[in-house]
Amino acid sequence: MTAYLLGLLVLAVADFWRLSAGIPSQFMGLSAAVIWFFVFSLHANRRRYVDRGTALALLPVILAVLAKVVTGLTVMVMGMFEEMRRFAADNGVDASDDEAFLAAMSEPGFMAAFEAHIEANEAAALEIAAAGSTPSFLAFWLMILAFAPWFAQLKRKGGRINMDQTTPSMFNPAPLAPQPDPASAPEPTEPEKVEEVAPVASEPTEGVETEAPEAEQSEPEQSETEHSAIEPSGDVEADAEATRELDAPVAEVKDAEDDQTGLSEQAEPDDAAAATDEALAPSQDEADQPAQESAETAPEAAPETSSEASPATTDPEPRKPD
Repeated sequence: MTAYLLGLLVLAVADFWRLSAGIPSQFMGLSAAVIWFFVFSLHANRRRYVDRGTALALLPVILAVLAKVVTGLTVMVMGMFEEMRRFAADNGVDASDDEAFLAAMSEPGFMAAFEAHIEANEAAALEIAAAGSTPSFLAFWLMILAFAPWFAQLKRKGGRINMDQTTPSMFNPAPLAPQPDPASAPEPTEPEKVEEVAPVASEPTEGVETEAPEAEQSEPEQSETEHSAIEPSGDVEADAEATRELDAPVAEVKDAEDDQTGLSEQAEPDDAAAATDEALAPSQDEADQPAQESAETAPEAAPETSSEASPATTDPEPRKPD
C-alpha cells in the first residue's frame, strides 16, 4: 500500500513539472501519454500483487483522462470567450452590453476576424491554453485520488503469496497463483488403505466358490472312466482284473454311504485274494486256469456262506430232540 501511494505522488510531481517546464506544444501530448501509461501500470501492479485481475486498473485512468479533457476544454472555451469580448471592445463594440456583443458575434465576418487575431497574437493563444492546463491537471489527479483508497485497501484473495515468486512488473500481466496457508490446510486422509483392506474379506468366499465347480466337474469325469472301464473285452482274465480293480474304489464309496456296514467286510477278502492271485501267477498262460477256477468257485462259496448264515438268522432257537 505504501509503495502504491508513493508511486502516485511521484507521478503527480512529474506531471506538474511537465506542465510548468515549458515543454514545446508538439511534445505535450506525448509526455501526457507517458504519464498516463505509468499510472495504469501502477494500478495494474497493485491489483496483481493482491491476486486480482488487471482489467479494472483501466477504470481510474480512463475516468481521470475524461475529467482532464472535459475540464480543460471548458476552461479554454471560457478563456476564448473572454478574449473575444476584448477583441469586440477593440473594434468599437460595447462588450458590457450582452445584446450588442451577441449581435456583433452573429455578423459573418466577426469569427473570421477573430481567428486571424488569435493566429497573429501567439501570446493570447498561449494564455488561453495555459488557462486550461492547471484545472485539467487538478481534475486528473483528483479523479485518481478518488480511487486511491479503494486500491490501497485491497486484500489478497486466497492464501499466502511467496514474496520470492512475485514479479511486480508491468511486463508480467499474468496474476500470481496464491499458495494455501499451511495452518488452514486440511489434514490428508488415507482412502487408499481402506480400498486395500476391502478385497481381503472376499478372498475366502472366492476360494469356496472355485472349489465347488471343480468337485462337480471331477464327478462326471470319474463316472465316465468307470463306464469306459466296465465295457467288456474278449479276454476273460483282463475283464476279471478290471472288475477287481474297480471294485475297490466302488466299495470304499459304498462304505462311506452305508456308514461302514457289513459290505466292507466282504470287500477286504476280495482285495486280498486278488492281490495274492496276482503275486502267485507265474505267467500269463499259467494264470488262466487258476483265474477261471477262482471265478467259478467264488459264486459257489457265496451261496454256501449265505445258506449257512440264513438258518442262524431264521432259526434263532435250537430244535428239541424228539
